[in-house]
Amino acid sequence: QIAKLQIENCPDLIMGGGRAMYQAAIKDDPTYEQKMKDNGITWANTWDEVEAFKEGKLIATLTDDYFERVEEATPTLAQMTEKALSLLSGTEEGFFLMVEGGAMDESAHESEVMELCRQMLSFDEAVSLGIRFASENPDTIVIVTADHNTGGLQDKETADKILAKANKSDVHIKALLEYEAAIQEREPDIKLDELPYRFTTIAHTNDNVQVFAIGYGTEIFNDTTVKSFEIGKFIGQALSGQEFGATSKNGTK
Repeated sequence: QIAKLQIENCPDLIMGGGRAMYQAAIKDDPTYEQKMKDNGITWANTWDEVEAFKEGKLIATLTDDYFERVEEATPTLAQMTEKALSLLSGTEEGFFLMVEGGAMDESAHESEVMELCRQMLSFDEAVSLGIRFASENPDTIVIVTADHNTGGLQDKETADKILAKANKSDVHIKALLEYEAAIQEREPDIKLDELPYRFTTIAHTNDNVQVFAIGYGTEIFNDTTVKSFEIGKFIGQALSGQEFGATSKNGTK
């Protein structure tokens, strides 16, 4: 259903994985292949096709599912970000681009601390491109944040204390210990006991996440805690120049 909705309501650009999802949507209803053409969408399945793309709407599904590991990611997140910026930056009215390092979440779910570091570095390269673009285009806003924490990563001393008190039969704790054992067996050169950090769960947590931002108006994020929807409202106001968002019955925006 997501693929069908994206075909029906396609923004200027969607790039990433999900090829199997689109193939399944078209197999379920072959008219969606024609809807792509009717909506002016180019469906690319290789990076060469993306690099050759110049204008119009683009859906690029570059792997069947998603990019699981950094070394398997071709193209890289930074390459996709650079291409997206080159395609969108020619518009006078401006643009909104969301870049997600989604595999960081999967790495944390599976207690893969080394892969998480690799994913973070890959994401950092994409962020660097955004910051460079902003330095060359001063009317640009760049916001870097997360929708949630995964894994409850702590310094090892704190994590060891948390896990020592944890119920070992808890499904999340049990899975965490199993993941750690599997990683140690698969990568014996990595001494997990000697790493300075350790996960405390395989689940999402309710810990606050950080917000980094540069550009006009982003000082509202300084030295304060904001709710996630407030970031969305800020982006909407920045794009439209007017109030954005709904008001609840009790008057809360």
